[in-house]
Amino acid sequence: MESRRTILFLIGLCVALVGGIFVWQMTALPSLKIQIQTGLNAALERIAIEAAEDLDEVFSVNATEGARRLKRRIPASGFRPDRLRDLNSDFMLAATAQPLANAWLAVFPRQDNRGFNAFEFRLPNKFRKSGGYTGDWRSRSDLTEFVEKSLQGIMAPYATVDSFAKSYWVSALDSNISFNYNPEFENSLLIGMPFFNRQSQKLIGFVFNQTNTEYFEKVYVPDFFRNRFWQENKPREGIEKKHVQFSVMSGKGNKVIFSNVAFGHTDYNTLVDLAAMSTLLSGYKIGIAFRDSDLERVTDAIYSRNIFLAVTLYILLMVVLLLLYRAAARLLRLSRMKTEFVANVSHEIKTPLASIRLAADTLKLGRVKSMDQLQPIVKILDREAERLQYLIHTLLDFSQLEAGRKKYKKEPVEVGGWAEDLGQYFLEKTGDLGSIDKKDLPHGMIRIDRKAVEQMLDIFIDNARKYSDPGSKVVLHLYGDSKSVSFAVQDFGIGIKKEDQGLVFEKFVRIGNLDVHNVKGHGIGLSIAKAITQDHGGKIGVKSKLGEGSTFFITFPLLVKKNHERPEKETTDR
Repeated sequence: MESRRTILFLIGLCVALVGGIFVWQMTALPSLKIQIQTGLNAALERIAIEAAEDLDEVFSVNATEGARRLKRRIPASGFRPDRLRDLNSDFMLAATAQPLANAWLAVFPRQDNRGFNAFEFRLPNKFRKSGGYTGDWRSRSDLTEFVEKSLQGIMAPYATVDSFAKSYWVSALDSNISFNYNPEFENSLLIGMPFFNRQSQKLIGFVFNQTNTEYFEKVYVPDFFRNRFWQENKPREGIEKKHVQFSVMSGKGNKVIFSNVAFGHTDYNTLVDLAAMSTLLSGYKIGIAFRDSDLERVTDAIYSRNIFLAVTLYILLMVVLLLLYRAAARLLRLSRMKTEFVANVSHEIKTPLASIRLAADTLKLGRVKSMDQLQPIVKILDREAERLQYLIHTLLDFSQLEAGRKKYKKEPVEVGGWAEDLGQYFLEKTGDLGSIDKKDLPHGMIRIDRKAVEQMLDIFIDNARKYSDPGSKVVLHLYGDSKSVSFAVQDFGIGIKKEDQGLVFEKFVRIGNLDVHNVKGHGIGLSIAKAITQDHGGKIGVKSKLGEGSTFFITFPLLVKKNHERPEKETTDR
């Protein structure tokens, strides 16, 4: 009883703990909804920012590559103002290979070493709105004046170009310089690479290229996001490509220049301005929206799923606790039954031993004077010895079954002969109280251990005697069909309740409120019969009605034809 209370206390404590966690989760769920929405917003914003950072990185490489290639092509000694026309072919090749550049500039220090002269080189381009120059240079244009003034502003703290170059450029000969150019609100970037004379450590000049903003907007940016965004369809932040609409807009009227959805949203869950990424990107925005949904509905779906998971987890924990309680209760019940079993067996052993001891003392004291007086004593000794032998044999069988060492000597047996032998054995055990009912016995063979089957019959007969009135009849039924043969023992005793019929074959179980010392038994006989039946591939069961008696039956499968045409030799099976 104390153990049961301890188990109940521990189970209750676990239930309270799980319930407390569940209540805590339920109270935290409202704030969880806000956290989910915030997390989704942050995830979408990270996707947009990462895409913009990738664009800025790739653009920086592409924008400078043309100038670097041209610088590698033209030797420093040949980069002079008097050789501009000789450099036409080199600039034309660079311009053709670099559609991202709208114009090229060659910049040289002035003769007074206090400023710069810039020369513009253009090619016709379908993305340019005005006509251009083909393979020619001009020294005075808005672009050249802008570059000259921008460079003059950088070197203002220095007296000469040489002092500017020495302090600003000599330590980083491959560094570039860039200016943001905004005539008439058309944003473009000018990137320049310096030419140095490494021997004299003097600045020879710069090669600048101007970003073609129209090409950048109409071709470069859409192609980049088409090819680079969500490469290989890998998910970002747990959100797959198929879940979101990704759009890029230019700064002029928020015009969409790229979208991964043909007809999508115009309202976005997240809108990221790319001005912080690069001056060239200051006119661009990235908008992200969930496809066929919105942020509220996605948040609600995730929130509902979390509630479902929390409730399901709680229910599973409660089921686990219930199963643990049932397992613990069953272990306690088995422990109690084993204790009762030991006490009951001890009592059953004492009874025949006491009778044998009394008969032996009678003989030892010489109180038997004639053969007529000796005969009852011998019968007592024989009966009690047989009873003790049956009890010990049952206990040994149970011990071997529990240890998995019990083996049966099964052999093919003809049904008709086996039924005759079993009926004869039954009548020997029951005497005038027994009767046999045979019907529909099939022709065929079964594979059994005869002694084991007789042991099961003994168990059924013993139960019939225990739970029936003295002198009550016992009937052996023998029957079958085309696939099996069965025997059953019917008594007319107290019967078994319907709800208890499934328990009678369990170990140590004795049904009812009977005094265990008034009804002899140990609660393992039927469990032994069940184990023997299962080893033979058969079925065991009971049919009973309270107050009218019980019928215990066992069914064995018939051997198929190919097996009983060539009977197997005796084997030992488990």
